[in-house]
Amino acid sequence: MTPSQINKKSSDRLTKFREALGLSMRGLAKKWDMDHSTISKWENGKEPIPGPVMELVDLHEQNPKLYKNPKKPL
Repeated sequence: MTPSQINKKSSDRLTKFREALGLSMRGLAKKWDMDHSTISKWENGKEPIPGPVMELVDLHEQNPKLYKNPKKPL
């Protein structure tokens, strides 16, 4: 895999994580106390996603019930 393909895969995984939480980019940015443009840059592959963020995504993929959207049944 090329770095571009890896970045795209990470971006897709972050988007799925955010959507599983039922959050918009602005909503996730607010929870993480950051500007929504940062989330956008990560999801669009314009900036690399920090390791700790990807660790949260990994945890969610391993155990989807750990982080769940309270409005959406599993």
